[in-house]
Amino acid sequence: MSPLPFGLAALAVIGIVLLMRPRRFYFVRHGETILNAQHIRQGEEGSLSENGRRQAERVGEVLRPMSIDSIISSTYPRAR
Repeated sequence: MSPLPFGLAALAVIGIVLLMRPRRFYFVRHGETILNAQHIRQGEEGSLSENGRRQAERVGEVLRPMSIDSIISSTYPRAR
């Protein structure tokens, strides 16, 4: 087996470094729903309250300047 040409070896090292870089994970729960505010447990449905919309907007403001590679979100309407 012949050694990799210098260019490919350098790319392999860069790939390993990128895979090993520290990663951060942020977990965010949906904002307050109308039923949450009434201390009622709910299923899949449920709209955000006014307070929940403000909470979601605030989270967006905090996350906006961050370098985020991907977002994984629930399909529930309150989490969009």
